[in-house]
Amino acid sequence: MIRVGLVGAGPWAGMFHAPMLTSAPDLELSAVWARRHEAAVGLAQRSGAVAAQSFDDLLERCVAVAFCVPPDVQAALAPRAAGKHLLLEKPLAFSVADAEAIAAAADAAGVVTQVLLTYRYTAQVREFVRAVDGTAVRHVRTAWIGGGALTGSPFATPWRQAAGTSPCPGPRPAPADRSRARPSPTPAGSSWPTRPLTCPATCSARSPRSSPARSVARPRSRSTSTTASASSDC
Repeated sequence: MIRVGLVGAGPWAGMFHAPMLTSAPDLELSAVWARRHEAAVGLAQRSGAVAAQSFDDLLERCVAVAFCVPPDVQAALAPRAAGKHLLLEKPLAFSVADAEAIAAAADAAGVVTQVLLTYRYTAQVREFVRAVDGTAVRHVRTAWIGGGALTGSPFATPWRQAAGTSPCPGPRPAPADRSRARPSPTPAGSSWPTRPLTCPATCSARSPRSSPARSVARPRSRSTSTTASASSDC
């Protein structure tokens, strides 16, 4: 059984992250920590977990950490947790330098990392990945504009409303022997970094010269679909 600690206890952590972790086979949600301790206590009680007294306390209770916090909070805490396996929210951080720091800490620790991109595992995207398997992908770009940042949406957290619409990373094919993807250049007109995912070993799509295909970018604004993932205030 893999013990996972959850960082963040906002509405989206309660709606998505905690149920996902508690229902997954071979996972145990062992602890919850948030900057608002009372929120962590409430979510922990509903999830059968312990409300950690501090971030360091949470790290002592788990072997993997799932983040559901704003990008700047994740950027500050994720490098400290890099001795654990990491389930990271998107975007990784508000700056390329902070995103690189997370990547460097994870690489140095040799841990497994994953960016929470739930659409990557839908039937439609799985079918797309199968369809392009073995294809030389030159460039893929898609855009989706939704009302996720509008008042009343579970995605309308303060940091998202303040930041507004901005490109967001999507999964991209990469060589099978590339175990970790590096943060890609910031899209023009945006201060947010993107860090694309490396496809599973079953995906062998490559771009010319065996370099990874470009990342998929889409606006940060979100619809209220419960299948999407988003950070929540901690």
